[in-house]
Amino acid sequence: MSRTRVTATSWNMGNASEERVRADLVRLMYDADTLALQEAGDRGALLADYAKDRAIGLYRGDRSPGSASVPVLWRADAWGALECWTVPLTKRSWAPQGVGPNWVKPKVVNLVRLRHRVTGEVLVAGSTHMPASLWAHLRALVGLGLVRRLAKVVNDLPDHTVLIGGDWNTKVGSSILRPLHHRGRLRSAQGRHPIATHGNRAIDDVWVRGIGGLLRSVKKTSSDHRAFKVTGTLR
Repeated sequence: MSRTRVTATSWNMGNASEERVRADLVRLMYDADTLALQEAGDRGALLADYAKDRAIGLYRGDRSPGSASVPVLWRADAWGALECWTVPLTKRSWAPQGVGPNWVKPKVVNLVRLRHRVTGEVLVAGSTHMPASLWAHLRALVGLGLVRRLAKVVNDLPDHTVLIGGDWNTKVGSSILRPLHHRGRLRSAQGRHPIATHGNRAIDDVWVRGIGGLLRSVKKTSSDHRAFKVTGTLR
């Protein structure tokens, strides 16, 4: 029996106009099975309207702080949602150095367990967002705490196939991300030859498990981030 092909995309939406963001969503979901978004906390109405119009599944979290910022979308015609849940990763943290407010907002991962409507195969798709300015000591500690917690969450999942999209705000080989590989049993889809997604930095990525034959690409968007896309075969 042929194995299921899946395409997962991760995109930091930025602050473009609603019209341009909606156009980007249409393009990105045209060939994606799942879409992990970041910086989407103020896009709730737009996302709800878009999902309703196009039979797209949408999970914006459990209303806990930070959960609406990292929604997960999926093609509801191809995948049925079995379960949606939110896992807190870090609390509101004081980190005055670097870009943004002195307090880093709570960080979570939103997770959706999906079953393919034809093959019956199951995967878990997720979305999260690392703090910015990880060169600053206090922010690096928050980021490391997030990754360690996420790695444990993913390791404890009974599911063979996992796709965690995110804006990781650091390069693929960073030591901060190592727990995702060593404990979470994930690998970076960006891999050894990363593709830049924000300026010349490859900071947007999908960490995967149970998927082979990866093909990667990026798409230009209205955001200052390019969307990162990976296609592979469930193993």
